[in-house]
Amino acid sequence: MPNIFRKLRRSNMKSTKYLKYAVGEIFLVVIGILIALSINNWNTKNQFSKWEKQYLIDLENELSANLEQLQEVDSIQSLVGESLERTIAVLENDPENINELNLNYQIVQSQNPTFFPTSGVYETSLASGKIEEIKNNKLKYEIMNLYNRYFERTMYNGEVLDGVVEKIDWDILIYWDSRTQKFKPLKKAYGSELIKLMNYHLEQNQVYTQIVKTNITKLIELKSSVDQELNNT
Repeated sequence: MPNIFRKLRRSNMKSTKYLKYAVGEIFLVVIGILIALSINNWNTKNQFSKWEKQYLIDLENELSANLEQLQEVDSIQSLVGESLERTIAVLENDPENINELNLNYQIVQSQNPTFFPTSGVYETSLASGKIEEIKNNKLKYEIMNLYNRYFERTMYNGEVLDGVVEKIDWDILIYWDSRTQKFKPLKKAYGSELIKLMNYHLEQNQVYTQIVKTNITKLIELKSSVDQELNNT
């Protein structure tokens, strides 16, 4: 009988020993998995942190290019608006001053730039879905607002202005010689109809120029936010 108890005790001791060993093995496996997951999460966060920083650097360069284009469009369209105002003033007050009319309207005819943004950096982040992972939500929505709202509106109104200018360029051929870039000899038709065309162009020019100025303001604000975020990383 004592032998049986001794055998049972030895068997229990062995079972306990194996159980402790098995629990230890499981514990080590679990710890290993947790460590691996932690390292993987750290690597993922680190990789995204690098992506986010590079993205903001690339975005800042893209914004700088767009700001330069917007400022150039603003400068030229403002000059066109001023030239239209002077042309209208001459038509209303001194319509026989053909030289002054030619001088001012040649500026109007010379160019009509509109804004089409560079958006490759933004579009890529949008298509990949990575923009959703930007930690600073305020900055993320500021970026999306500029591209999806302000830039879109500017492009739409730019197309409207292009259409207006194209129509006016056609209608004004009654008065304007596109070959010589001068007004034709003075006629009675130089009166109200021509002034209407000039005023219509001026109205569209002023609407568009104001939208461009708003875009410049918003873009500068976003550039400042991007700079601040880069300084914090």
